[in-house]
Amino acid sequence: MSRKLMFEDASPNQRFYATEIKNNLLKDIDRLNDEDLKGIQMNYKAFGKKAIQQFIKDRDDVLFFLQFKNVKLETALVNIIMVMNREY
Repeated sequence: MSRKLMFEDASPNQRFYATEIKNNLLKDIDRLNDEDLKGIQMNYKAFGKKAIQQFIKDRDDVLFFLQFKNVKLETALVNIIMVMNREY
């Protein structure tokens, strides 16, 4: 099982960066159309935009978001969908 660092246990800097990354991911996903999303999740269950956004909103793991610092949206989405596929 991977390590988790909850927001309340993280340092102020970690919380700040994780929150920024989380908010940017939510905004960027909101701008995607359904065709863009289908191209990313070819070999996975078909998660809708709202399901992915809800998964991100519910996630309380600073390390999960910090791994996406300086990462393209497509790469972050593939990783998020892979985690969702494992958990659902």
